[in-house]
Amino acid sequence: MTKKLKKLTNFFLVLLGFFFICTINLSYAQGIKCITHGQCQNMISVTKGTRCFIVKTGVDAHSEVTCALRCYAVDIGSYCNREITEYKFGYCEKEKNFVAPPFDPENPDCSNAIDPNSIPK
Repeated sequence: MTKKLKKLTNFFLVLLGFFFICTINLSYAQGIKCITHGQCQNMISVTKGTRCFIVKTGVDAHSEVTCALRCYAVDIGSYCNREITEYKFGYCEKEKNFVAPPFDPENPDCSNAIDPNSIPK
């Protein structure tokens, strides 16, 4: 009897484990719940998007930094947004295209201009 009970217990443990793994994989495959950014990055494909920066273009005759607004094609991925729940998990969200910084080409403010070599590729 104990041998039969042991086999039955093992069977139910295996069945329970299988059910648990399937449940995790289903929610993971849907790309809804997450714990880390890496989970979302593995489940949601990267796309191309646009990001604009005010970049340094040189120096004028008065030794003032010149700049321009430049837009680049960048990879748009996904992340795990855990701020929207009170639990230890979050939801995968696609990064959005970034809003271009305000820039007036007639009166450029180059105080926040960045080096074009520092732009993420």
